[in-house]
Amino acid sequence: MAGALRGGPVELVKCETVPLEVPATAEIVLEGEILPDVLKEEGPFGEYPGYYGSRDKRHVIEIKAITYRNNPIYQASFAGRPHTEDNGMRCLSQEAEILAQCRHQPIKKVRVAEGGCGHYFVIASIKKTVEGQGKTAALAILGAAPAGQFIKNLIIVDEDIDPFDWLQVEWALSTRLQPERDVEIIKDMIGSELDPSRPHKDSGKSSKLIIDATKPVIGEFGEITYPKKDVMEKVEKEWSKYGIS
Repeated sequence: MAGALRGGPVELVKCETVPLEVPATAEIVLEGEILPDVLKEEGPFGEYPGYYGSRDKRHVIEIKAITYRNNPIYQASFAGRPHTEDNGMRCLSQEAEILAQCRHQPIKKVRVAEGGCGHYFVIASIKKTVEGQGKTAALAILGAAPAGQFIKNLIIVDEDIDPFDWLQVEWALSTRLQPERDVEIIKDMIGSELDPSRPHKDSGKSSKLIIDATKPVIGEFGEITYPKKDVMEKVEKEWSKYGIS
């Protein structure tokens, strides 16, 4: 991946104590062996949902050598209650992965909400052409592995709604959603073990909420009160003539 981003191979050097190679320009290299039968308790750590996780036993690595550049830079990011660096990075990668895996669905945009910790809350817009397409697209997104597995709340909107604009999403929820028809709850699906709301801490299962806030294809639906395109273009072009700053 690094080679692809650079457009050329990454220069490697041999490690000092283990039969592996590492980037020659690495800031810090920890060499060692993971001991297969040695476990020690670690934690709790502050996790990406914004809560501390539990203590647990993990494998131990026996360090053989530490090499580093002069004045090395130690890179890290802070995990915890949004907004944090790791949540922002996770949202971008999750959005790309969902779009890649669901390319046969009429999905136009995907927003993995940062307030949803990069996993739990997603809004997606679709180009709807047949009835039932909203929930079908939602199931495809939930089935995208691993990006969709931890999604807990999923809203589907029409392509004229921007998932990144909360005002538009609120309008779609207010005017295109009928709760008894458009809301589904699916039980006993894969969930995140770090989700503090899970009812059973000893299982990784979670329920999923699907909200289909798309307009029906069949039958009449209200016409949107919006100026015609040519009128909007004229107003925007001549805005400075109206004496409005």
